[in-house]
Amino acid sequence: LDYLGISKAHVLGNHGGALIAMNLAWKHPQRVNRLILSGTSGVKEEKESEEFTESLDLERRNQVDIEGKSLSDAWGRYRAYMPNSSAEEILIPYLNNVTTRLRPYDAHYGVLRWDRRHALASLKDKRTLLMQGERDDFVSHQETLLKTLLNGERVVVENAGVFMFFEKPEASAKAVLKFLDSQ
Repeated sequence: LDYLGISKAHVLGNHGGALIAMNLAWKHPQRVNRLILSGTSGVKEEKESEEFTESLDLERRNQVDIEGKSLSDAWGRYRAYMPNSSAEEILIPYLNNVTTRLRPYDAHYGVLRWDRRHALASLKDKRTLLMQGERDDFVSHQETLLKTLLNGERVVVENAGVFMFFEKPEASAKAVLKFLDSQ
């Protein structure tokens, strides 16, 4: 922002990027006007959070097998993540996954382990939009998160999955613009 000469901006983050946006608004509230958190979950119960953290074992990466089953399995996951997308649209995130041989959550390992409670407490009055694709199975507890954000609102984009900005760009843009144009 300094390099670009921008003193204050609206900030949008999607999935792991939503936690980065949240952290930016927490650490530098004077730099963030409105905050848009897409595909992020509310704070989990301690037991649920511990179980999730344990599931992020970096030692258990998908291995590519000679029969190609791992590639087929990965394609199936990405088809489910992007239920309204064409094969060409699915191809880019799929290739990124299989060429780097990441488990589904490895790219987000650090942000998913971040304890966001202090950030959320400081953001309770920040004008915030929570967004979620209706078919995004990674999002949970967003209704609880909305209760924490006293100046927040929530939009669920119908029939959209994990990559709702690619699947439903018009509906996603409409929700963002409506929020930014509102008082």
